[in-house]
Amino acid sequence: MKEKNKYLDIALDLNDWFKLNNHKGLDPFQLDEKVFGLVNKLPFLSYIRSFLKPFHTRIPTKVFSMNKGIIHPKALGLAISSNSYLYKETSRDYLIEENDKLIKMLKKCRSENEVNYCWGHPFSWGDRPRYPKNIPLVCVTAPIGHWILDFINISGRMEYYEICCSIAENLLEEKKWHNLDSSHSSIFYSDIEKNYTYNGAALVSSFLYRMNQIETNSKWIEKANNLINFIIDEQNLDGSWYYSIEMKEKKDKTTIDNRHTGYILEHLAIINSISPTAKLKQKIDKGSEYYIDNLFDEDKPKWSPYQTYPIDIHDVAQAIITLLEIEESSRAQSILNFSIEKMFDGKNQFYYKYFKNGRVNKSVFIRWGQAWMYNAICKYISMSKIK
Repeated sequence: MKEKNKYLDIALDLNDWFKLNNHKGLDPFQLDEKVFGLVNKLPFLSYIRSFLKPFHTRIPTKVFSMNKGIIHPKALGLAISSNSYLYKETSRDYLIEENDKLIKMLKKCRSENEVNYCWGHPFSWGDRPRYPKNIPLVCVTAPIGHWILDFINISGRMEYYEICCSIAENLLEEKKWHNLDSSHSSIFYSDIEKNYTYNGAALVSSFLYRMNQIETNSKWIEKANNLINFIIDEQNLDGSWYYSIEMKEKKDKTTIDNRHTGYILEHLAIINSISPTAKLKQKIDKGSEYYIDNLFDEDKPKWSPYQTYPIDIHDVAQAIITLLEIEESSRAQSILNFSIEKMFDGKNQFYYKYFKNGRVNKSVFIRWGQAWMYNAICKYISMSKIK
């Protein structure tokens, strides 16, 4: 009970942190948005921007803190899921009331001029292409669908099911899909970039499977199965996945990373828990073996098979969540303990990066770190057998 109470206290303190800050906070991409604006005015700065990009992890906290806190839809969604798992453990009714407010906030910050519910980042980002502010993104919309489903499943608040149906309709829009053949499909990352990412396909397929648990829909399952076939048949012989089919064609092994591999395994495991098959289980086991053997250094998630440091708080959180889904809860706990010992202020804030020499970039980001760690801790408390 002592260990569980320690994690529970941190989760409750994080909940207080979000309320104290009105669910606003800094995001690392805000700085890039400002720099990119200067580059447009002074093109020669683009060379400086490119040169400095590898050193962004060492940017001092005070530079990031020059920005104003923002509301990020992904942070809201993560808080909804986290509150739901925390409610499951504590039965504190105020967590349900908070989620009602957070869903109202989500509705307000949805992408404009879209028929169905969808979301993007509240800032422009990227290079080629440059993604405009709030452009709909699969990697934002699908996870929010999952997190609202967490709330529905735990609380029974079926009045929010309509939002999930609207999200499904957005994700199923024809313009987002590429049919590779009659049984393999991929979904585009966004409306402006036609690439095929495996983690995006995993997020959408598991969401459709979870939706089908509430209301049977053969179209959802057909689409989901085509995505699953795409993902598992594109798995490398060693069990890994590149970031996308384009990166696989280029044999760019630097894109085999911890976080995106974690997304894929997490969501394939969710699907297998709903509708298990021998083939899917075999692929998950092969991927999990690669994941554990190549993307961790004991209790630390590596950036890639070839680079351990700096340790990123987002990778830490996703590793905890993924390991829970593939039933490696003891490993999840060791990583959680590492983050609390090395990347936590002892109160209610998780830091951005941890370096090999023990130095820490103490920047605190609401979406990139705080919300993901809140979710990871709440899921760990709920899904592990800790006492």
